[in-house]
Amino acid sequence: MKGRLFNLTCLALALLSWTVGSSWSVMDEVVRPWWSIAVVFVSGSTALSRSWVVSAAKKSPMGFVNAVNGTTAVKMLGMLILIASYLIVNENGRVAFALAVFAVFAAHLTLFVVDLAASLSKDKKKSL
Repeated sequence: MKGRLFNLTCLALALLSWTVGSSWSVMDEVVRPWWSIAVVFVSGSTALSRSWVVSAAKKSPMGFVNAVNGTTAVKMLGMLILIASYLIVNENGRVAFALAVFAVFAAHLTLFVVDLAASLSKDKKKSL
């Protein structure tokens, strides 16, 4: 996928995740602004991660590894801070929020890995 198409796909996945998460009855206890912040954070970090990793992959293999490790660390730390903050501040819907955020993260991660593998294999075929 090209960068713009990936960003639009990421946005569509975010809207789908937010809509599905908001419509489930178990998510009624979750405070709405937190759910919106979580979905925006995961989607935004996925879009930024993709652009960083793709540009690093074109430069050097070590840059690619550093970009993947860096984006993974930023996402994991951000998710930890987000979920821990929710758990500390709110008493309602803790388990539902944590599991729903993980599901959104897993969906975006799958999109990221599939797109990255496809774009890198295209680049590899072009260089041969």
